[in-house]
Amino acid sequence: ELFKAAALAGDYTFALVYVPYNRLEYELKDGTIDVAVTVRPTFPERFYSQEFIAFHNYAITKKNANLTINTLDDLKDKSIVAWQGAKFDLGKEFEQAVAENPKYLEEADQRKQARLFLMDRAQVLVVDEKIFKWWQKILTQEESLPVEEMTFHDLFPAQTVFHVGFIDEAARNAFDEGLKKIKADGTYDRIISSYID
Repeated sequence: ELFKAAALAGDYTFALVYVPYNRLEYELKDGTIDVAVTVRPTFPERFYSQEFIAFHNYAITKKNANLTINTLDDLKDKSIVAWQGAKFDLGKEFEQAVAENPKYLEEADQRKQARLFLMDRAQVLVVDEKIFKWWQKILTQEESLPVEEMTFHDLFPAQTVFHVGFIDEAARNAFDEGLKKIKADGTYDRIISSYID
């Protein structure tokens, strides 16, 4: 929705194609797709937008589980679900903490991530707080899952910043103009708020 608003504000038209997250950057690199939304600026031969969206990720646990998680080291023996590519997106220390953990799972589908956690198939969910609260709301409504209190362990001090990648510099520039417009006129914040309020 954010991409669509910024693209239209920048007079950029598009057709959506969905691919798994771990293929996204490589399809951009080899030119299979023209634009990749929510990627890191990985390939110098491609053109990346200004900051598109930033996430503040937490290690989330159920309050009644009474898990002590104060450092990334405390995750080594826990069953964990995160998004595809999380161990690279969240830095070397996290990558090392989960490297030898056979109970660490990366799942591409955010709905499945949240469901696995809410149905006690994982002790810890690593995700942005706003994304989790959105899926918790949806799953408790649609699948009658119980509403439970959560603990948000703030182990990742830096935000994870994503961009939009383009194969064409002019398209990137048009998109950046559109993104500036929707940030200035409040559209960007309204879209974000619609998912968390």
